[in-house]
Amino acid sequence: MSDVTIRPIDLDRDAEGLAVMWNESDLQWPGGWTDGVPMTAEWVRRHECEQRTLITFVAEVDDRIVGYCSYWDGHHGHLGEGYLALLNVHPDYQKRSIGRRLIQATVERAVQEKFPRQTLGTWSANFKAVPTYKKTGHFWTPESSVWMQSYIPGALQMPLAKPFFERHDWYACYVRALAQAWDDERWEGLKVFTQHWEADGERLTIWIDREARAPVAVATDDVEVAAIAEDIEPLTGSEVTLRWRVVNKGAESLRVHVHAVGDKGLSIDHRVSFDVAPGETAERRAPVKVATDASGRRDDGTAPAVRSLIQLNDREAELFSGLRAKKAFSLDTAPGSLTVAPGVPTTVALQLHNARKQPVEVIVRLAPPEGVDVSWREHQAMVPAEGHVTVPLEVTTAEEAVYALPAWVGFAGEGAPEPLSESLTLFSLGAGGLLAQRSGGSVRLETDALRVTVEADGGVIKLEERASRRTMVSVFPRLGPPYYPGEFDKVDLDLALEQRGARTVVRMVGAARYTKGLYLWQELALSPTGLATLRSRVENRGGEAHTVAIQLQVRDADRDEETAATALPQGIVYATGQDLPASWADLPRDASAYAEPWYAWEVDGAVGGFAWGEGYTTLDAGWGMSATTDAMTLGPGERSAEARLALWAGRGDWRDVRRVALAWAGRAPETGQPVARPVAMARLVPGVIATVDDEVAARLVVDTTQARVDDGTVTVEGAGLTADPCRVAMRGLSKEAPHAQRLRLSLPARVLGTYAGCAQLSMPLFEHRAPFTVLRLGTGGAVAVWSEERAGQTVWSIDNGLSRFEVAPGYGASVIGWYLGEGANELCSHFPQPQGFSWLYPWFGGVHPEVMPDGWDTWEGALHREGAVTAQPLEVTAAGLAWRGVRLTVQPAEKKLQGLGIEIDYTTLGGSNVLRQVMRLRNRWGCEQVARASSRVTAALGADPKALTILGEGVCRRPTNGSTWSGKHRWAALRNDATDRTLLVASRSNDLLLWDAGQHGRALDATHTLRLAANETQEIAHYLVLADSWERAQGYQALCDLEEC
Repeated sequence: MSDVTIRPIDLDRDAEGLAVMWNESDLQWPGGWTDGVPMTAEWVRRHECEQRTLITFVAEVDDRIVGYCSYWDGHHGHLGEGYLALLNVHPDYQKRSIGRRLIQATVERAVQEKFPRQTLGTWSANFKAVPTYKKTGHFWTPESSVWMQSYIPGALQMPLAKPFFERHDWYACYVRALAQAWDDERWEGLKVFTQHWEADGERLTIWIDREARAPVAVATDDVEVAAIAEDIEPLTGSEVTLRWRVVNKGAESLRVHVHAVGDKGLSIDHRVSFDVAPGETAERRAPVKVATDASGRRDDGTAPAVRSLIQLNDREAELFSGLRAKKAFSLDTAPGSLTVAPGVPTTVALQLHNARKQPVEVIVRLAPPEGVDVSWREHQAMVPAEGHVTVPLEVTTAEEAVYALPAWVGFAGEGAPEPLSESLTLFSLGAGGLLAQRSGGSVRLETDALRVTVEADGGVIKLEERASRRTMVSVFPRLGPPYYPGEFDKVDLDLALEQRGARTVVRMVGAARYTKGLYLWQELALSPTGLATLRSRVENRGGEAHTVAIQLQVRDADRDEETAATALPQGIVYATGQDLPASWADLPRDASAYAEPWYAWEVDGAVGGFAWGEGYTTLDAGWGMSATTDAMTLGPGERSAEARLALWAGRGDWRDVRRVALAWAGRAPETGQPVARPVAMARLVPGVIATVDDEVAARLVVDTTQARVDDGTVTVEGAGLTADPCRVAMRGLSKEAPHAQRLRLSLPARVLGTYAGCAQLSMPLFEHRAPFTVLRLGTGGAVAVWSEERAGQTVWSIDNGLSRFEVAPGYGASVIGWYLGEGANELCSHFPQPQGFSWLYPWFGGVHPEVMPDGWDTWEGALHREGAVTAQPLEVTAAGLAWRGVRLTVQPAEKKLQGLGIEIDYTTLGGSNVLRQVMRLRNRWGCEQVARASSRVTAALGADPKALTILGEGVCRRPTNGSTWSGKHRWAALRNDATDRTLLVASRSNDLLLWDAGQHGRALDATHTLRLAANETQEIAHYLVLADSWERAQGYQALCDLEEC
């Protein structure tokens, strides 16, 4: 077999080969590496440039890249230790020790960098790699899935071990059990990892203290030395004995010097010297005092330790004994962050925790400040050994403020701990309020629905939805490229808090860790509504020019549990968090390619999201989303332009994020409820098809927002209709390759009605059903239009062969009659003299439009008061059909309406049971005008109009003496319950009102307030349908979604 070469990466040379390697390695990663979208050389270059690697190794065989290993200086800001970030071996080249050789290369680099250890992450079912990792010195950290640590680099540098490794290869003689399990070992009461080597009769053992992550004992063939703590979890305020043991296995006496010092909170500075004769064991002891405020954890997660420097003749050993101190007694609350409403008694849980092995009697005393009332000021309790007690406390605050509630805990009995003093923070916050407090290295801000924390450490911002206590949004600032590890990982930013009008502002300033002279400036402003706006810029305070971009990594709540939404060119997409996006290539990287600038996610009734504004030009999906500016070159003393981001979280769904985001961006959302689509869908376009023929053409559109290429099938079927073709097979569907084709839909010959159908998409990862409706609104034929005189007025007739409509321009511009054949009038019109209806006069009945000037406090309207109303025959095209009828033009006499042009169209189709009414208002002035337009409908339907039932969505009111209004509805209907005959009105907007006038009858009313800009024209369209049953009438509700253009 060809030789394997391990070398540093050459990106220009290797990018194409790496892309091939990643794509051909896809199936060996759980869930796939590429998510079904092949990696490209461009992706490889971007990925590599965004990493701040110490070195990246590749494995090469016959000019083919077959292995990859990236290696960092530290992880999560913990510098000074190696991190094996990513390792891969091509599946065709496994079992050739390539992975082992790549790891060995990182160990060699770690020794060069003088790292004591290195780490990596993997998964528990990685049966190929975990044995290799263990054989190369990595230990599976207990209680992790899976974090591994290797101390081989430190062993190779250890003075006591160096002679062994000068004679033997560390890998060849390493002895290790390779179980696919935690490495959870105890030795001398310590939690340890044991490293052991054997070669040519020689042995070397190093015990690693897991808590200190450093050697605690070493054994060679000549000597064994250890620093053993009697209790690795001592209580604060106690003493623990540290025991040093030296075993002399050699032939010469050992002169031993021990110098032990403790980390913060561990008080010891012990020096001792002694001799150990050959074959003998010597021990020495000293106490370590654990401070009452000692911490059990350092910033890097390790336990504070006692460092023992031990001199053994001319050799030296440095050992560490980790002590994870536990508070002997502590007091806290549940929940941890307390927020109460002013004036509302609220019970909180005061929790007492005893870590001692004996029960303890305590007295808790509270000293509430002015404005805080508590249910008790002194309370006695017995807290069991290593146990807990919860004491209820009722708290009432007087006003909005941040209160400090001092608490003192005293102890009774012999050997009792020192008294404990705590200060409990109370946010007293009412609805619509906003409070903030800076405490230590963080700022806490709250609205009635939101809790925001800003940490000095890394400048991390978190938005928590208070009701669920779930962090919905987290923001991490970065500068780069490279971006990882970050410039602000484990860097404390300066925080400043101020009030600015109704908003509270947190200012953050921090120096970059790697690029000296660069400073990040950020300002977070929180409003009482819960909108948080974040402005960011970078400043160059150094002496050299730097090219840099700002990147904000925005993380969601839990991608596995949530659903997500964003606005793409294909529409607003709403899908599971795993599907939006499902791959690195699904969402646009160009921020301007989104239809709207927002992204949202929902989980358990809570929603979070963000919106991007000026400055952010690139979006990337990974662990959350990242928003990045263009790279900027800043000379000494220069600062960048500001980039703007908005954050929001609370109860609700993606529509709430969208509403806030568009308002922040200065973009007015369209009227009506926004509609979302799935990732992949098949549908007929339009979804509501109007026709007067037995056959109609339809357009089938199938698309997906994912970059993954898949095949699928679409089945088109419906009740009473047939599709040709009814089944469509698709190949290679992706966001770059949608599918569209024409279909023919056949209906029963010359039969009016509505026909519901469905387009069902089936793909490997998706199924979706999209309903559609075909409306047979007529049977074709001519529509006759003529006028005649009746009762001293001109009446226009519109006859389509099935229905005849009568329009009286001078009688309130109303429709006074609707006849089917020789039947009775289906409308209730009072032509030629208006009557009263309930409390209104004049009431014309039938279909009666009205227009009222802004500010008029009258329901009767003004249209009937106007002068000349002219009429003329009309033919227009709407929804692809030719409608014929009349157009009424009103010349307003009312002074407040004289700037308006008013037109009313009544049209129908041949052989139709449908009347289309359009009101059109044109502003002829050079300034805004406001008017209210309405259309009222009363019907007879072969019955006493007072006996009709009125219906709307969720509403059904039969005749009673009660009177009410109900709105707003997209459709409304009047029904004769005796015959089931129904008149239905459909609207594209929620403008229909149901007026139940009790003993006077029932009427439908569509009312709009129109704001007309200078020279603007607006139209309001309604469809009126006459059906012989309520069931058939309901099918015509689809007219609400009929696209007229």
